[in-house]
Amino acid sequence: MSAPKIIGAALALTALYACTPKDEQDCSTEARASVQLTLRAPDGAVVSGALVTVEFDDGSGGVTSLDCEEWESGEYVCGYEVVGELRVTVSAEGFEEESFTYDVEMTADECHVQTVTDTLTLTALDCTEDSARWAMQVTVTAEDGAPLSAATVQWGPDVQDDVPYEACEPTDAIGDWLCGLGESGDLLLLVEAEGFAHQLVSVAVPVDECGQTVTQALTVALAAE
Repeated sequence: MSAPKIIGAALALTALYACTPKDEQDCSTEARASVQLTLRAPDGAVVSGALVTVEFDDGSGGVTSLDCEEWESGEYVCGYEVVGELRVTVSAEGFEEESFTYDVEMTADECHVQTVTDTLTLTALDCTEDSARWAMQVTVTAEDGAPLSAATVQWGPDVQDDVPYEACEPTDAIGDWLCGLGESGDLLLLVEAEGFAHQLVSVAVPVDECGQTVTQALTVALAAE
């Protein structure tokens, strides 16, 4: 936890943030940060350029979501004069996305929030995995949900029709196939079964921050002919 360093922003529209006098003592008209964070890598290096957002109850049963400000390199301010439970989510390149919850209270004089300060050490992504992942895991059923274990499932790149399709590999589960080992991008899935109308499905397969394929789980329901 870093030493408190409270950031106050002078406001032109002081009516938005000026407090009611407490015991005949006027409150200052500055707006104080609800949460102030310092982001660090495991080696202690400053993490700048992160996407940091804050969510909190808007008082009417809904949720307000705001972007936090990077006040200085690696230092982020989330919300001004917001009291209650704040959920902060941090997303930075090379690190796992993480969420943190803070309870923000008023100061003793009830004029401003009592800024919560914290130093967060982010978790580095583990990109050591080198095994290829399947682009798609496909379940084939009839429209009533019954699995079609005798279906033919093929995949190919989303290009011209002269590119041949490749057969997907069946798994031990009835109605499941694995398609496109190590593939990503825009792909096509061709699903056929005797007595059913075939389906040609476009599938976008992304990669994660480590460049690894993110497997897409799909269920294809075929209509009887």
